[in-house]
Amino acid sequence: MDLATILKLEITATASTAVGTVLADTNPRAVLIARFIDSLVDGTGLDSANQVYTISGGIGAGLIVDVDLDGVVADVFGATVTMLNVKAFFVKNTSTTDAVILVGGGSNGLGLNAFDTWITQTVADGSEQVRLPKNAAMMIWNPTVAGYVSTTGQHLLSLEEETTTDVAAYEVMVIGEV
Repeated sequence: MDLATILKLEITATASTAVGTVLADTNPRAVLIARFIDSLVDGTGLDSANQVYTISGGIGAGLIVDVDLDGVVADVFGATVTMLNVKAFFVKNTSTTDAVILVGGGSNGLGLNAFDTWITQTVADGSEQVRLPKNAAMMIWNPTVAGYVSTTGQHLLSLEEETTTDVAAYEVMVIGEV
């Protein structure tokens, strides 16, 4: 598979406030511009990937969806693959309701999952979660040689609908090596 990925994230935040008189020199203005551009080449190793997996779907009120990276996800041709090293993943809450998606955590009773071990430096206890309200998104990018290792027992990306009253919709993209 010929894979060329360019990810560009541009954030601009402007805050201004007036202090004292209305003279120009007493009206501080702060501007923050952060840019991130990186690319992965087709293959394995540093700054490389050879597989892209995407999925979208719904999560019933109070339910959990597990994205299983160990021989369950399928490539664009429908063949199942095992994502050994994850270089990036992106999750977006595309809900039209007020549903909140919890990414990670161990509430599914399966013990540690990939997300828990990727975001903590010590043994995870299953409580590591990121809350994604409607229209919120998150991305983790790690183009190192190993990326985030997906191993047996630590290969699930869990998505849970938190509110127990709304149905959530999501999009997930995982980029890595097989």
